[in-house]
Amino acid sequence: MKHVVFDLESGRITGVDRQPLPFEGVINLPYPIQLAKTIETVVPGMKVQKRNENGKPLYIDNVEVDEDGNLLSYEEVTYSTRDMGDGNVVELYPALIDATVTKAYTFEENPFVFTYEEVVEAKKRSLEANELTHLAYYSEGLDASEFSITLDSHNANMGRGFIVLNEFGTVRTKKINLGESVDRVEVYVEASEDVLVEIGTSATNFFPVEKGVANFPAPASEVYVRFTNTVDRKREIHAFGLLI
Repeated sequence: MKHVVFDLESGRITGVDRQPLPFEGVINLPYPIQLAKTIETVVPGMKVQKRNENGKPLYIDNVEVDEDGNLLSYEEVTYSTRDMGDGNVVELYPALIDATVTKAYTFEENPFVFTYEEVVEAKKRSLEANELTHLAYYSEGLDASEFSITLDSHNANMGRGFIVLNEFGTVRTKKINLGESVDRVEVYVEASEDVLVEIGTSATNFFPVEKGVANFPAPASEVYVRFTNTVDRKREIHAFGLLI
């Protein structure tokens, strides 16, 4: 599995290894992901007796109705009969709920039960596991709030889930906190060819990313990331991460 297609509005997974339709996005998977979940679903038309937290079956008592017979309130109890005080004992109705079945799924078995957020988190874990580093920062959705879009040098269209760099255009992130001081950062990028990636230890002091790594002359705990389109054709950025 190379990529997952999802609905941009709901985040629901809609396909794998196919071209996205309008209003769909793509999550690329550079490495296999490990993802599993348990789902409880209702069995149509089937009811079972409700039980309390100790596993005891529950019954309905102290029922109150209005003059038209509409239910106002009732109490769920663990006893099954009520002594009416006149020598009669009545059996109480069981409290019923919808019957459910629980089933475990893996991503490989059924990717459609997972969400955009779950797949992205699994992708981040796969990046750390395969790069053997800590993922200090990751952006899959590339929200405009993560970027300094008011800069004079800004020349890109901030799409939904991706960025389009205009001809020779540039976009720069806001300051990113790495959580610790380092003198090198590994960079994971999903972008078109001809996009230059640089890491800055200040807003003006940038260093090139070469073979996926940026080296700094002195340790830094906060950085900027700058993307530059080096050609006269539009180029795209889809995701990036910083590993330390």
